[in-house]
Amino acid sequence: NQARGAWGERMAEDILRTAGFVEGVNYLKQNNQGGARPDFTFLLPQDLILNMDVKFPYKQFVRVIESETDDDRERFAKAFMMDVKARLKEVSGKAYIDPQANTVDYVLLFIPNDQIYAFLHQRDRSLLDDALKQKIGLCSPGTLFAVLAIVRQAMDSFKIQERSDQLLGMIGGLNKEWGKYSERIDSLKKQHETFSRTLDDLTTTRRNQLNKQFQRVTSLTTDDEPAMTVLTGGEDS
Repeated sequence: NQARGAWGERMAEDILRTAGFVEGVNYLKQNNQGGARPDFTFLLPQDLILNMDVKFPYKQFVRVIESETDDDRERFAKAFMMDVKARLKEVSGKAYIDPQANTVDYVLLFIPNDQIYAFLHQRDRSLLDDALKQKIGLCSPGTLFAVLAIVRQAMDSFKIQERSDQLLGMIGGLNKEWGKYSERIDSLKKQHETFSRTLDDLTTTRRNQLNKQFQRVTSLTTDDEPAMTVLTGGEDS
């Protein structure tokens, strides 16, 4: 768990640096806030701060991937989703959101794996919305960069306190577009599978049946006169 936590922090920090964030200037690490110690604290205008935690449950998800039967996979998937919901409850109960400490009214929870992020959305499409209702924005490596770009733009253009609801809406928009993307990918995959089955049928069963019919026609025309008799219905015809 400690190794995975350190890996998540390293990945998040790499994304922060790529987005142009500088430690001590734009963010702090493990900043003590009266009992709460978020992994990252973003320094915003007017002395406001935005907290982000990177701790996330992986144990059951690893078991989902390693499962050899559908029953085991389903059992571990349910256990994983329970762990995730428990983690959301834990984050919402911490002092990551504390107006007296000048925090904004939401917190970010970093999921350092796009596969897990996609699995959560496909497994329970309401989970991301439920997290937002608890004022928790879930971010994958890909969406975190987009969120940081929004935060950076907000730092440069307007007061975060006045636009926090708008920022949450943007995060919700990212989640919504991810859902549409996942649905289209799933639909395209099904169409591809249908096309493959149809093509296999045409190149095997349908082709064999056509060959049989051609062979029957060929057998009728090997003896020209008898074939003509059969085809014309006899000499009188």
